[in-house]
Amino acid sequence: MRRLRAACLAALMVVTGALVAVATASPAQAAPVICEKFGSTSIQNGTYIVQNNVWGADTAQCIDVNQNGGFTVTQANHNKATNGAPAAYPSIFRGCHWTNCSTNSNMPIQVSQISSATSSISVTYPGSGTWNAAYDIWLDPTPRTDGQNGAELMIWLNRQGSIQPIGSPVGNVNIAGRNWE
Repeated sequence: MRRLRAACLAALMVVTGALVAVATASPAQAAPVICEKFGSTSIQNGTYIVQNNVWGADTAQCIDVNQNGGFTVTQANHNKATNGAPAAYPSIFRGCHWTNCSTNSNMPIQVSQISSATSSISVTYPGSGTWNAAYDIWLDPTPRTDGQNGAELMIWLNRQGSIQPIGSPVGNVNIAGRNWE
């Protein structure tokens, strides 16, 4: 349990919310709208990066970035089967994602060097479509900036439609007054 707690703590610092969110904030004023397949921009003085990341489809997707810390998916024309890889993974991250690194993040950092880590998230979900909103934490045994080859902890916050995580449920746990499958 102590090792898991340390790993989660480290991961929170490594990627403070590689958030797969359909929406986390109101559309920004004069902030960028990203429609490029792998387009991104930095926010909060370079501490975080917002990325469109349409890696599993060739269909259009646009996100409206809020410079204070969020994005809204404004267009997503994907029509993929729900039993395979996702069409897109728009996210906000701190640290590095395949050589795209935030500045002012002090990442990567060794688990033993983390004394505390806090994180918060606010998500607004659409009422239709097929999607999931998740919080990813990545751990890697090496201080790499060119990809993720370590362990991934993905926490599904919500989902809509027939989409589901890979595998089968193995149990339930109650954390901070909420039940998680």
